[in-house]
Amino acid sequence: MSRKLICLASFVLALGLSGTPANAQNQMRNWEFDEPFVTGGGGNINTQWWLWEAANFTGLSVVQGAALSGENALQVAIPPGASGSLQVYQSFLKLEQGVTYTISFMARADAPRTITVRLMGRTLYNWQTFWLRLEFN
Repeated sequence: MSRKLICLASFVLALGLSGTPANAQNQMRNWEFDEPFVTGGGGNINTQWWLWEAANFTGLSVVQGAALSGENALQVAIPPGASGSLQVYQSFLKLEQGVTYTISFMARADAPRTITVRLMGRTLYNWQTFWLRLEFN
């Protein structure tokens, strides 16, 4: 069976006061996947990642030696014919109004695919996109 892989690492949401990276502080928890990869419903909220619409994407694991930013990366195995979207996210980030943030990450795939990156927040009735959605091919 052919498996397509996407390795994601280095989700970085860095706090940059007045746009200066010298004062940067990472807002993501367990962003290099050095702690155990624990998904919603268990573990410590401080290292926890959440999954949404993950029914077709059951092959999530932390791997080493992916040649991304650090030793570890999140590997997503996408079985043939899988459809839908997998969302891997964290909640309870401490973002401040009026502060500039930089979002960066590294990704690699063994076949061409499109990924979408968004910064969203919960509003009174639904989710709202607070940052321009970018798609990469």
